[in-house]
Amino acid sequence: MACRFVSTLVCGNHPCCGFTFCISCNGEVCSFGSNGQSAVYHKQLQIKPLHSIQSIDCGGSHTICLDSEGNVYSFGNNNHGELGIDIEGLQKKPHVVTLPPIKQISCGEDFTICVSEEGDVFSFGNNIFDQLGLGDCELSKVPQKILTLKEVDFCVCGVNYAVCKTFNDEIYVWGKNEYGQLGIGNFHSHRIPYK
Repeated sequence: MACRFVSTLVCGNHPCCGFTFCISCNGEVCSFGSNGQSAVYHKQLQIKPLHSIQSIDCGGSHTICLDSEGNVYSFGNNNHGELGIDIEGLQKKPHVVTLPPIKQISCGEDFTICVSEEGDVFSFGNNIFDQLGLGDCELSKVPQKILTLKEVDFCVCGVNYAVCKTFNDEIYVWGKNEYGQLGIGNFHSHRIPYK
């Protein structure tokens, strides 16, 4: 395997396949596992177009990477817009996502959240369970800013929901809440971030 010194590992778990990505200490990305959903387009090989990667996350069948300059790259399944690019279907090579400089990324099953260096939150992908936090249930093929959130420190995605923390230690949640995963004392889903 090309990566000898691993600094980060992340796994994707689609029902029909599994895949793993690792980042070496010098920012090279390697992958192994199933590529049935094209979240992995090389098996046990260094992914040459990606370098200086500092963070990586996987959804059910898509992958998002963040480099040291705040650029976001995506590849894999894009049937629901989860790659943030207006191109349909499977994408085997990384594409640059049009965003301001980003500091943190997180993937849900088939959607993505990115937090900018300014603390703004952008979402894209499937929205059938209100997981984009935009106030509607329409999918978005390109990043949309969640206007009700500001000064966000970081965000984490579940399968169909998201949780974020602001610099003031306020917690906001949105999306599917069928099992009480939003932690708000009921089972009501939320289309916009709920404090």
